[in-house]
Amino acid sequence: MATAIRHKPGPLVWTGLALGPIAWAASQQLGYLLAGLACSASGRNAIVAVNVAAALVALLGAGICWRGRRHGGASGGEARAERGFSSLLGLGLGLLFTTVIVAQGLAMLFLQACER
Repeated sequence: MATAIRHKPGPLVWTGLALGPIAWAASQQLGYLLAGLACSASGRNAIVAVNVAAALVALLGAGICWRGRRHGGASGGEARAERGFSSLLGLGLGLLFTTVIVAQGLAMLFLQACER
């Protein structure tokens, strides 16, 4: 009976998978932390900077997963398919969380906390 060799995604793919959700969580928490400063110009700039940095981190995770898919180095067809699935999942998550971060950042810009 032939035994199947299981492919495990490498640490680079796991890093790419994790960067999108971590960037979103950090941007959301820092956005709430900086919400009290939103009435000043420096507070708004800080919120924009946090959202831009988080979106770039999420895109970095998507790029890492895309690179892992293209340069996987897996030899077998089944192992290549598993690496491809992990990489495409990370790519999709990275792009999804980038979209969410941008949407939240736009909401913070257009919906003023100071208007009463």
